[in-house]
Amino acid sequence: MKKFLVVIFLILIFAFGFIGIRFGSAMFQEENTTEIIASITKLEFSNNDYIQITKPSQGIRII
Repeated sequence: MKKFLVVIFLILIFAFGFIGIRFGSAMFQEENTTEIIASITKLEFSNNDYIQITKPSQGIRII
C-alpha cells in the first residue's frame, strides 16, 4: 500500500512538472490561467487554428 501511494505521488509530481514546463510561460501572464491552459491543451489536440476562450459579453479573446 505504501509503495502504491509513493508511485501515485511520483506520477502527480511528474504530471505537474510537465504542465509547468510545457505551459509555464502562459501560466503567469493572464489572470485566468486555468481557462487559458485548458484552451491551449484543446488547441494542441485539435486541428483548429485558434480557439475562443471568453464569451462575447466579456469581449472576445482567442488563442
